[in-house]
Amino acid sequence: MKKSNSLFGSFSGLFFIVTLVAGLLFMFTGCNQDESTVLDPINEGNPDEELAKLADEDDVLNSFEPNFNEDGLTNFLAKTNEVIYPVKIWQRAVLVDRNIDIEYDTDTTATGYMTKTFDATLFIAAFFEDPGDSLQQGTEPDSVYEKSFTTVVSRVIKYEKRTSFRNPLGSWKITSVSLPEGGTGSPNINITKMTLSRDGEDDIIVENPNEYLLSRNELENQIPVLIPFQEVTVNIELESAYPDTDYVTLTWGASKGRLQRSKKKLEMISENFDGQFYQREYEQYYEANSFPGYFHAIIQAVPFQVANDDATPVEKNSWGIPYIVR
Repeated sequence: MKKSNSLFGSFSGLFFIVTLVAGLLFMFTGCNQDESTVLDPINEGNPDEELAKLADEDDVLNSFEPNFNEDGLTNFLAKTNEVIYPVKIWQRAVLVDRNIDIEYDTDTTATGYMTKTFDATLFIAAFFEDPGDSLQQGTEPDSVYEKSFTTVVSRVIKYEKRTSFRNPLGSWKITSVSLPEGGTGSPNINITKMTLSRDGEDDIIVENPNEYLLSRNELENQIPVLIPFQEVTVNIELESAYPDTDYVTLTWGASKGRLQRSKKKLEMISENFDGQFYQREYEQYYEANSFPGYFHAIIQAVPFQVANDDATPVEKNSWGIPYIVR
């Protein structure tokens, strides 16, 4: 009987030890599991990355660059240090840096401040002598001049968190975007106001592109929706430090993967000198594309001597507005 009790006691002691070890292991692994869940709930990841990706993949935002980069002509031999007579001006813009700073306004809203830096080249197709009104269609210019410059384009993006966390489109969405503004940073030429007019619609009046937000949800201030071939009149007010008429152009019609862009020169309709700057007003119109999609209309303003002298450095200011054709 004593031997039996001893054996029973041995088993009891072994059972106690196994139970104690198992309990400790459970507590240890259980604590570790709880701690990892707190540190990384549902593996949400970095919201900044999701918001930046939304901006990079957005159809409206992606329609800017095909109209900002106007590359399309072949270079010719150049002549230097001359007054020139331009017949066509365009730019090649290569994106070299994109940055977006995210600020979380609340737990469910955020604002993105996006800047894009472009290494650009201004191309000027020109004659050495004034061709006047006798220029025949198809006549090749004497030269195409190239001027390198850097331009930075900024815009603001508003985000909102979706009510359903497991939404297949992601946990955030873009609710509005501002108009883009870019340039070389020169104080000598600045667009100060843009007015877009359409039949049967209220005018769109912009005085600060980055503060003018176009909504995806609200009924007011929506991204303009045009029907094919609908006409839009663009009125531009700017201030220039130079007495000669500026070179102001409108580019539109290209979309991502479809580069059927068009370009027009705006006509000056008024001018006034305020003692420091020449206050000028320009106007032109464009027609919406014949095919549906997302687009941008972009205004580029450069001083007269940038376009009419082969050596003057580039000074430029650019505004744009997205639109949709349906």
